[in-house]
Amino acid sequence: MSVQSKPLSSRTATRFHWDRVPLVLFGYAILGVWWAAGGKWTIEGMPLLLNELFNFFHIAHRLAPITWPGWYAWLAWLPLGISFVEHRYAPWRAWEKWGILSFIGVVFVWLVVTSADWVSTWLAITHPSADAWLIAKQVADVPFLAGVWVTMTTFLPEIGFAVLTWWLWEPEQKG
Repeated sequence: MSVQSKPLSSRTATRFHWDRVPLVLFGYAILGVWWAAGGKWTIEGMPLLLNELFNFFHIAHRLAPITWPGWYAWLAWLPLGISFVEHRYAPWRAWEKWGILSFIGVVFVWLVVTSADWVSTWLAITHPSADAWLIAKQVADVPFLAGVWVTMTTFLPEIGFAVLTWWLWEPEQKG
């Protein structure tokens, strides 16, 4: 039996790339606005999602659409919490950290939270308000296009934040 070690020169080091900061900040700004729009649609879609659940269980109560701007401030924790769960408890991380039994629970929670996020955003996108922009109404009329937009809005801002952060701290090979 032999033990092989890698030469010290093959180790990777992480370096902060100052030259990329302006582009990364610009990317964060664009992604931040996109994420905030997705959060707004998540908040607007939650009453619609709950109404669908009430309908499924034959509960007569219905929630009114969100119209008062104060609700957005009061419910701002909702998209933040959803993004935290989607990122922190992603199934591909759970397998290595907690083992197979915990993996099953994490997958279940992640799927419930991510599905609720996607469906609430879908309901908000496909039910635009009467004063919505024309393009919003056009996207709502084409289910495939609405599905693509909802999927991109649900996942791409967080993926973009992670990629930009990695690019800013990109490892470089020594040697």
